[in-house]
Amino acid sequence: MGPERAVFELNSAHTLAVIRRIPATAWDRLPGGSAATLRDQLLHLALVRESICRALAGVDTTGLGETFEAPAWRNPEADLPAAFEAHILRCLHLLAAVDGARLDAPFTTRFGNRSTPRNFLRSMLVEEVHHRAQMTMVMRLFGLEPPPFPGQAWVQLGIPQKD
Repeated sequence: MGPERAVFELNSAHTLAVIRRIPATAWDRLPGGSAATLRDQLLHLALVRESICRALAGVDTTGLGETFEAPAWRNPEADLPAAFEAHILRCLHLLAAVDGARLDAPFTTRFGNRSTPRNFLRSMLVEEVHHRAQMTMVMRLFGLEPPPFPGQAWVQLGIPQKD
């Protein structure tokens, strides 16, 4: 899983940079309208990522939600970045168990959806970008400056950028 791992790691690093820019006072503040709190966005993002990684590695997802209710996900200043870093390592460990030769082999999920591991990885990355974008929008609403987007890093991975 060469390029897929590199994209996962880059995406994770950018999300971690966003997390590190959020002050403790902002995590549970309601932005108004129907937008979720920054903590809710992060927890959802991590839950989806880890459930997809577990499914692709053939690991049961039962009780996974409880992982994100642990105290490590509750203390915003020190623990949230560390909790997300631990989550990244768990996901990388799970992805290492995915057979790269079978990334395009169709399979049926336990919910009856038919797809390929590669498509699930794409969905996971799109979901992360979506929620990270929501987090940066809320940061801007709060007057916070998100980290710069690592566009050149994507170019180096061969992912074209639109002008």
